[in-house]
Amino acid sequence: MKDNYKIEHIPIKEIQKNPDNPRLIKGHQFRSLCKSLEESPELFEARPILAVPENGHFMILGGNMRFEAAKKLKLVNCTSYRYEWPDRSPETGNRD
Repeated sequence: MKDNYKIEHIPIKEIQKNPDNPRLIKGHQFRSLCKSLEESPELFEARPILAVPENGHFMILGGNMRFEAAKKLKLVNCTSYRYEWPDRSPETGNRD
């Protein structure tokens, strides 16, 4: 499994949230997350999002709220574990 992922700085415009993600933080918790990432951007390096190629973009498997915070902070890239499904094409995310 370890060979199936690598850390990359993926452009935010190429990332989409997972529509099936049930987690959501709002209000004070979200503002606190934004503040933490703004004051200590190295937190993204310590805890990247997890994303997979999916039909020409990247879909988040873990870290939707960190992604939303990155967008709010107007970051250009998001530190991510790019995971490659073993049975899918790396370029498209489609099954081989």
